[in-house]
Amino acid sequence: LAHSLHAYFHRTGDSSAPVRYVVDVLRDGRSFSARRVTATQAGEVVFSLSASFKARDADEFFQVPMPDVPDAETLAAEHAAAGRPEPSGPPTAGGRVRLVPASNAFKPREMLEAGEERSVHFRNWLRVLREGALTERQAQLLIAFLSDGPLPFCSAVRHGDPFGTHQHLSLDHGVWFHRIGDPQGWMLFDATSVATADGRGLNDGRLFSSGGELIASIRQESLLRRLRDD
Repeated sequence: LAHSLHAYFHRTGDSSAPVRYVVDVLRDGRSFSARRVTATQAGEVVFSLSASFKARDADEFFQVPMPDVPDAETLAAEHAAAGRPEPSGPPTAGGRVRLVPASNAFKPREMLEAGEERSVHFRNWLRVLREGALTERQAQLLIAFLSDGPLPFCSAVRHGDPFGTHQHLSLDHGVWFHRIGDPQGWMLFDATSVATADGRGLNDGRLFSSGGELIASIRQESLLRRLRDD
């Protein structure tokens, strides 16, 4: 199974056009293997990825603790009672993923309490709305898909409204898998920005199971450009 991956987004892809993937074998060893993937559309490279895979070893385990936040069902009930819509975005399109905010970073400015500032942590519970058993590899694929999550918005929240004042896109993206998680169960995505400079933001994320186990660590560099009024 994969233990890490690193991806670059070179051009904006076209979801209506076919993608051609070329996979190069970099190494096949006894414990580790590596692959490089290049994705092209219309003859141009839009995406490239390096991934490393390993056989399992005996655990000597340590992790940072999961943030102390209310559980997903409690928050979902509170949001429903208050009439707050769940945030929408590419992962939730088509009803594939459910998202429940666990911080006020997603609140529109008009819903913030007097004097309240947006949290610099984008914390939200999420899960995949899919029935049927998953293999461990399928679980990793879904977690890799979800790992982009709210990370590009984290840099903008320090400088304005992440949904209204800035353009943000993923530039490069790294994931380190610590254990196999269950994306059909609730997982807490804890994300924040480390730095912003030169029209870019560096963002960190951690993905926890509902039981507090650290599933994956994520680091992403994103584009950060203020939108012009015109």
